[in-house]
Amino acid sequence: MAATRGTPNTCLTLVIGALLMLLTVIIIGLIALLQSTQRELTTVRAEATAAALIRPTTVMNPTQGDAPSPIPTLAVPAVVPLLEDTFTEAINPALWQFTMDDWRFIDQRMTARSSRAELISQGADFQNYRLEIWFRGQGNYHIAYNLTEADDQGFSLSLNVVGASLNAATLRHASLDRLTGSQVIDRASGLNIFPTDDSYYLRIDVKGDHSIVFVQDREILNVRPVDGSSAGRIAIIVPNNSQLEQVRITPLGD
Repeated sequence: MAATRGTPNTCLTLVIGALLMLLTVIIIGLIALLQSTQRELTTVRAEATAAALIRPTTVMNPTQGDAPSPIPTLAVPAVVPLLEDTFTEAINPALWQFTMDDWRFIDQRMTARSSRAELISQGADFQNYRLEIWFRGQGNYHIAYNLTEADDQGFSLSLNVVGASLNAATLRHASLDRLTGSQVIDRASGLNIFPTDDSYYLRIDVKGDHSIVFVQDREILNVRPVDGSSAGRIAIIVPNNSQLEQVRITPLGD
């Protein structure tokens, strides 16, 4: 029996039907993909909106409870010196009484050119203060303070620098007409204190008639005489060829 062959129209119909089915499947897949993408975008927008509405919080230590509000901090003003001189070019006559011939500016430092080069403060009422002096050179130094016209009511600190070290300190009563002092109050010997880069740092804390003396931040004297002035001028007497680098006086609290 002879086989029946399809007509051309029938074959074309079958091909078109197959293509339509394939196109339908593709369209359905695209619709599903678009719907999934739209859901993801909606979720992201919702999360972003929620995050924007939530107030930021700080994670706290559960043992501390709620943290207190920050305490505003106030800038602490710098202590203003009562007197300060770095002797960078010359001695300031507004700060000191001095004899011009006693001093020379050598190698960018104020250098003594006599065996008793003196500086006496113009200020006459320093009280409760810290006196700091940076100096270099060998010999005998005298730092007088709380000086008044009254006899022996102020104080004079003598420092002896021999060779490579400062080895002795003596505190005496003093006055404006006796700057190097008279009666001994206290002394320290055998100190053997060395400079830093050839420079010594002296500090005297003065509260009333109580004096604490430091050299290179090492306490060497701590005295409170029975009597003495609680305020006055300061004076500095240095040996020949010694150099003054800086003098500073700052207030101490009561």
